[in-house]
Amino acid sequence: MADYNAWQDREPVLAEAARLTAEDRMEVYADARTNHARIAALWSPILGVEVTPEQAALCMIQVKVSRLIQTPDHRDSVVDIAGYANVYAEIVARVE
Repeated sequence: MADYNAWQDREPVLAEAARLTAEDRMEVYADARTNHARIAALWSPILGVEVTPEQAALCMIQVKVSRLIQTPDHRDSVVDIAGYANVYAEIVARVE
């Protein structure tokens, strides 16, 4: 099992994820919906089905989960999951 004690001196996971998803996101990737719509548009022909921005964000979370299965103590993947959850929430909020 992962040694989560090694993370004690670091920024809390959710705070770090929030900072990373807010910092320069628009400049670097565009807003969450635009970026994930672009990802979805690229994945759709490969998968042979229409992929939505919401699904793209959920799939990115699953990529990070897959990595944690191999390396459960990889903190960056945990932070990324929290970040993608935040991105997913932003995308869904813009749909409603």
